[in-house]
Amino acid sequence: MMNIAAALLAMLQPAPFLSSVFGDHMVLQRGKPNTFWGWSTPGTAVTVSIGRIRASAVTDSEGKWTARLSPPPVGGPYTVEIDGPQHVELKDVMVGDVWICSGQSNMEMGITLVRDADKEVAAANDPGLRLYIVPRATSLQAEKLTTGSWAACTSQSVAEGGWGGFSAAGYFFGRELRRRLGVPIGLVETSWGGTVAEAWTSEEGLRPMKDFDAALKIVNEARSVRQTPYSELLDKWFLTNDPGSKEGWQNSSFDDSGWKAAEFPITYEALGLGAFDGVGWFRRDFDLPDPLPAGAATLALGTIDDMD
Repeated sequence: MMNIAAALLAMLQPAPFLSSVFGDHMVLQRGKPNTFWGWSTPGTAVTVSIGRIRASAVTDSEGKWTARLSPPPVGGPYTVEIDGPQHVELKDVMVGDVWICSGQSNMEMGITLVRDADKEVAAANDPGLRLYIVPRATSLQAEKLTTGSWAACTSQSVAEGGWGGFSAAGYFFGRELRRRLGVPIGLVETSWGGTVAEAWTSEEGLRPMKDFDAALKIVNEARSVRQTPYSELLDKWFLTNDPGSKEGWQNSSFDDSGWKAAEFPITYEALGLGAFDGVGWFRRDFDLPDPLPAGAATLALGTIDDMD
């Protein structure tokens, strides 16, 4: 969940001169104009250029500027320059094909979790393959900014971020495109396991179907009453509705002697819960070595559906 302080800080930050979806190591789509955008004082002139290729824009009444720039020939690297109240240079920019890698857990699962992961990660060094992960965030309204960054594909970058690194499905897809097409490939991972398609769809897109009017009403009521970060709303829901959260079942001093014992792994049905769908609690004691060894440790809980 988004940190509450970070969410509030983001709301107070002024919109940047250039959107954060653009950066060093990015890929521009070949064969068609690419749209750049950002924000400044209304009425400000902005120019985007790659060598002698230029596009101009003027910020609108809300301070947003948009410029469409035709890319140079396939390949690179190129330098993109944005001039206006500020001067920004994007270096090591390539021109090729850009793909969105979006979906649920089968798209989100990272390359470090696949079969022969060590071998695959070690071989993942291709400067013509570029990666961008859109960080998770929740909001009651559409957000105009993200905090991701572009990176050339290396053994290090492909294993960082996300759920076990960059999307395995996205990476193998991009690798195959590189082999077949021989052009730079940009992969933008925007995935979140267990989410429904409606959560990724705009209100304007859902309204005509009428199926989601009740859900949209709830969202609009929450939006009009308060601007509370989602993580705070979620914490409040648990404290209101979940006995374990209210009574502190997570505390080491809690007496769980009356709880049913179970040998894991086990299914809910085997525990006698039938078709129960809700919040479940599990407690376990384990011993740590004394003294603790140096370095990081990993606590692996296995698969928990849908949220842990």
